[in-house]
Amino acid sequence: MATTKPNPQPPKNVDNQLHVQGFTNTNGEWLIYESLFNHAIFRHTYRPLQMGAYRIPLVNTKIVMRSSPIASDAVLTQLRQAFFPDIPTNALLQTCVYRPWLTIVDPTVIPVSVAASVAAVAAAKALIVTTRNPPLSAVVMPYNFAANDGEKDDHAAPPLAIGTDPIVVGGIPFVHRLKPPHGKNWPMWQTASRSCVVRLNKITYWTTGNAPPDDPIVPRGVTRHPLVNGAADGNSWYTLDWAYRRAHEVTSDRANFEAQLPLAIPELLNINDIWKPIPDPDGNQVYPDYLSVANLDGCYSIKAGVMYVGSSQQASKDFGKFRLDKENILASLRSEYILALDAIAGRDSSHPDDLLILLPEILTVTAVDLPIGTRPDLDISPGVTQANPIPAFDFNGDGFQLRDLTQLDRTKRYFPPFSAIYIGIKAGPTPDSPPVVDLTTLADRYERLLAGATAADIQQIVADTATGTPSYVWAQYWKTAYAEKLAEAKALLLLRYGLQSLSPNSQNFLLEYGDNMVPTGRVVIRDLGDLRLHTNWVWTLFAPLSPVPPTGLKNVPFVPLLVPPPVPIPGRNPVLELPYRQLLTFETVVLPAENDPLLANPNRSISDRAFWAPQETGGAFATTYPDLGKAYPPGTQLNWFAFSALTQGGGISSASKFGTDPDLKSAGWQRILAVNAWWGIAHTRAFVAYLESALPGITVPIGDPPAPADYVTLAFNDYDGGEALNQKFLDWESNVATAVHTALFFGTGPLLLLAYHHLPPLPPVTV
Repeated sequence: MATTKPNPQPPKNVDNQLHVQGFTNTNGEWLIYESLFNHAIFRHTYRPLQMGAYRIPLVNTKIVMRSSPIASDAVLTQLRQAFFPDIPTNALLQTCVYRPWLTIVDPTVIPVSVAASVAAVAAAKALIVTTRNPPLSAVVMPYNFAANDGEKDDHAAPPLAIGTDPIVVGGIPFVHRLKPPHGKNWPMWQTASRSCVVRLNKITYWTTGNAPPDDPIVPRGVTRHPLVNGAADGNSWYTLDWAYRRAHEVTSDRANFEAQLPLAIPELLNINDIWKPIPDPDGNQVYPDYLSVANLDGCYSIKAGVMYVGSSQQASKDFGKFRLDKENILASLRSEYILALDAIAGRDSSHPDDLLILLPEILTVTAVDLPIGTRPDLDISPGVTQANPIPAFDFNGDGFQLRDLTQLDRTKRYFPPFSAIYIGIKAGPTPDSPPVVDLTTLADRYERLLAGATAADIQQIVADTATGTPSYVWAQYWKTAYAEKLAEAKALLLLRYGLQSLSPNSQNFLLEYGDNMVPTGRVVIRDLGDLRLHTNWVWTLFAPLSPVPPTGLKNVPFVPLLVPPPVPIPGRNPVLELPYRQLLTFETVVLPAENDPLLANPNRSISDRAFWAPQETGGAFATTYPDLGKAYPPGTQLNWFAFSALTQGGGISSASKFGTDPDLKSAGWQRILAVNAWWGIAHTRAFVAYLESALPGITVPIGDPPAPADYVTLAFNDYDGGEALNQKFLDWESNVATAVHTALFFGTGPLLLLAYHHLPPLPPVTV
């Protein structure tokens, strides 16, 4: 009888162990802190791991690629050699890329144009064959061994990330796991929940002439022997026997791997080395092989499904972190929007400005038309198997995304703001100097607010009556470096691109630091798929001067420049505007036509794989999808208190260990929420101040906010009182957002916004 293995837990008091051992980062390589300066259950090693891979047929993929790599022969070659080794030339790869919006010119034949483009791409992929037998070409897809595992003994959590399951069809695996020889792998550093920074290497396959016994073309179990290491084609990947797909099996049978599997999978978290730095001869704490910004050349950020974030198993819901977001096409569209709008404005997208750095998605590959298949039989005793009782999972729509990192300055450092709560304070450089924030040593969570201050200190801070106390220095530092700078970045994102974040959680941003770890003031936005079109902004700049339709942008074609065809308009360039208008039309017309029938399907397995489109901040989605409308109200949003705060006050009475701050209900929560509310007030004021400065003539009344000090006087168990006060802040922020929306898009606001973009309004036309 099979025994159920206990679910290993991370070691207790990890925070204290890290703190006691004096974890330091003298060089300020903050990307490793994304793993370490985080809640204990979400931590993972700073050491490089090995990215795994699997292979699926080219004809079963959708390849979406940004214009910039397509235009760069060097970048396209690197991507082709890594992910598309069966495609011999860049020109052939371009024929396989899904970009049907480029065919949208005539609004009367949009479905025909898109269908013809999709058919042409399918035909191009079918024509690419290999010299192998069978000649079916394939795509190499990344797979995160360290954050995924196989089937559970209790069958409660089947493998849900694509690449975990071989998809057995007729007894033959449809998906082949790949494994590189030692030294030819893709090193990866785990950063955000689903994202890893990966250094790509060229991929080749065994050829017929020198194929070893474990040739990946033949879907069979492999036998390990020295021939693999000594084979002529030392850079080839080969099939890994699916018997070793499970994390605990892999580590207990490590001889079956040429390169050691790192000790970062959840079962081994308790012997992880994240709190075991190596002292150098001078006694300094050294962390070898960590991710250095200076060494990012050749690296990309890969986002793929994970079953674990650190040691936290993600809930087995319909769409969790175990798969790519179902609306993943939007990240590609947003990345293209930015290019198109920069072209209209004459901005150079290759160089970030003084405030905003955008990390675009340059490649998305997802599975299409994959068979569901069956799961492999289970071994119940030597030589005896039984059918697997776990239903097969539909992996269609899942895959990976590749994010460009070239915008990150190799001479700078980048700090994930959710780590701020683990930053402490230290004495100034001279006895007479004020204390300074210590950006090199791991401190306990909110140490400066909890152990280093009294309730009276916090009340003075949030009432703006404190001076140079260490706690005030700490709180004031993050107020300026994070809350206010993030607000300015959000305001610029709205003004310049007409985009705002659906859920601007702190993990979606990085703060840039220059020499001596001084903030440059630039904010990195790295999850463009979370951005929504701002309905009124799009309508003001790119639609005729007329009211926004009740349904928003949905089913509105934005090509050509006007309907009917335009006459020349001074200040408008139809050629420059066409790419943006094509992208808009694809999202406002094509995506709704594809997704609305699926959303209406009573079969949840079908409806859950669709998404509402266009993803905008106005229109009818709030009434069509009430739950979404409640969580993400239409209009202009500031979203500090619900999302960007380092600790959020909502739901404190039922705070979850999976929340942004799972220790919310620990002692001192009143102080923490008070300071976060104080930051939120500063965030709101900074957002409004930036708009008023950028658009002279705009005035936004913000009214009086609630008092953050009211948190401090609440009793420890007065969670209802905490939630009620948090709601007051949410309501105040919502009122300010409404005032911002009114000022921007009514009265003289639209003309001021058009003047900001140096664009004349389009004449009224009935749409």
